[in-house]
Amino acid sequence: MSHVLQESESSYEASELSQEQDEDILEDQDLASLRRKVRVLEQDLERVTAEKEQLSLILDGVVNSKSWKLTAFLRKSVKGLKSIFPLLKFSSRRLELDVIQDITPNQDGEYEIDGPGPQFSLSTDGTLPSGWCAFSGKISGSNPHQHFFLYWDDGSGYHGDKRILLLLERDRTNRIMVKLPETVKALRLDPFDNDGSFVLKELTAKELGSLQFLKCLFDKHVRPSIN
Repeated sequence: MSHVLQESESSYEASELSQEQDEDILEDQDLASLRRKVRVLEQDLERVTAEKEQLSLILDGVVNSKSWKLTAFLRKSVKGLKSIFPLLKFSSRRLELDVIQDITPNQDGEYEIDGPGPQFSLSTDGTLPSGWCAFSGKISGSNPHQHFFLYWDDGSGYHGDKRILLLLERDRTNRIMVKLPETVKALRLDPFDNDGSFVLKELTAKELGSLQFLKCLFDKHVRPSIN
């Protein structure tokens, strides 16, 4: 009887030790995953910061050379009406979400992330947007904000250098400028925050002409300092 009890105790201790080791492995995996996410965010933050500085330089040049811009417009306008059209674009496309993997939609229109690699494909009734675009959308859910990676395929597939990080804040209309290539074969939207549920609606992409692009820069960088 004593021999049986000793074997039972040894088996229980071995089971506890195995469980503790499994928990340590899971904690190490979670920590490694968090570190990878932090590195990705740091890389994207550096790129976004560099793009912002470049756009600020462009805006400074526009603000500080109004007379040159005016004469440039007049010089172009004499070549005919064709040169005016690129200044304005009126193409606005509603983007439809189609689940690729690791996302479950429910009857209330919410999306629940249920895997490590959630992905949507984005589609429209016509051609996909290209060039400078203003993406807008509304999001609601349990989190105050939601991060997404917007990927584009120019014919060579999806790659890490062909994406931009989008931050959508809850219960407000978000508007984000994105520079897409002139040829876009496909668009993909990957939720970066892998917990909670959310509703994403009224997702649109409006192509921008040069005047509209400058207005967006003005509204984003200059107007807040004036107000």
